[in-house]
Amino acid sequence: MILTKLQENTLQEIANISTGHAAKSLAELMDKKIKHNIPYVSVIQLEQIFDVIQNPEDETYMAALEITGDVKGVILMLMDEAGATLVAKYMTKKMLDEDLEKMTLEEQQELKFSVLLECINIIGNSYITTLVEITKLKIESGLTDMAIDMKAAVLDRAFLKAGATSCSELIYIKSELYLTDEKYKNKNFIGEIVIIPNFEEKDKIMEGVGI
Repeated sequence: MILTKLQENTLQEIANISTGHAAKSLAELMDKKIKHNIPYVSVIQLEQIFDVIQNPEDETYMAALEITGDVKGVILMLMDEAGATLVAKYMTKKMLDEDLEKMTLEEQQELKFSVLLECINIIGNSYITTLVEITKLKIESGLTDMAIDMKAAVLDRAFLKAGATSCSELIYIKSELYLTDEKYKNKNFIGEIVIIPNFEEKDKIMEGVGI
């Protein structure tokens, strides 16, 4: 199955608005400027996961938040080691490398997971609030999940959480977040937001926006 251009544009616009709200909230919390790209929207099967992600074998921090109610799926925040370290520094005000170096590796990982959990709650709230406002559907946040593993493995785990089987189709929506300087000349990639609603859920979303 494929999305029509109108359906794709609608999902992209919802994701763009949601990511904008999330980026603004994170920027205020970190006291930094955060930019995001135009969301990427596609329909894929679980077996096609390697076709849509970059660096599938890279170690990745993942926080996942279930979407429940009229629309079901999962929202993810993915960060590599550098991104997780950068965000942890700014969100906890541990600005110097020495601050983190004083911590054990276990303590550093716990800090990054704590920061990641805060990020996914902010991001999840932004997406769910936007969906509810636009579609008038009843949508709520569910359980959270965290992991560190190869990127392909954490996405595979998230796909299964969203109810995927090897042959089922899911909508894959990805936005990238960057820390920037005052003039937006320098960008530091900090992570990806991935939204995975079940393919069947698109009809409820489209009906909600009047399409």
